[in-house]
Amino acid sequence: MLSATTADGQVPFYVYLPAVTIIGGQEASLLASAEPLSATVIAVLWLQVPFGLTDWIGSGLIIATVFLLSRKARSAGPAPVAADKNAADKGEVHTPAPSSAA
Repeated sequence: MLSATTADGQVPFYVYLPAVTIIGGQEASLLASAEPLSATVIAVLWLQVPFGLTDWIGSGLIIATVFLLSRKARSAGPAPVAADKNAADKGEVHTPAPSSAA
């Protein structure tokens, strides 16, 4: 039984890690923060778990948090990039100039 529990925890973890490299850390963390909400929806629909007032409040807070974090991530602008590999090792960074779109 212990080996089955360990395998259950490792499979999602090892699927999540490649996803972070594909879609990026910010998007992956936003999707991960919505996981409790998706688990609740599945529990309500599949297991017929009752959904009360506190559940609605919690769901609203999760949605609001994801929305606010996604807005903040978009308005922060591009992250600084290293000028070259050696500069990145030294902590020197280069911020790209903003593009002047007409």
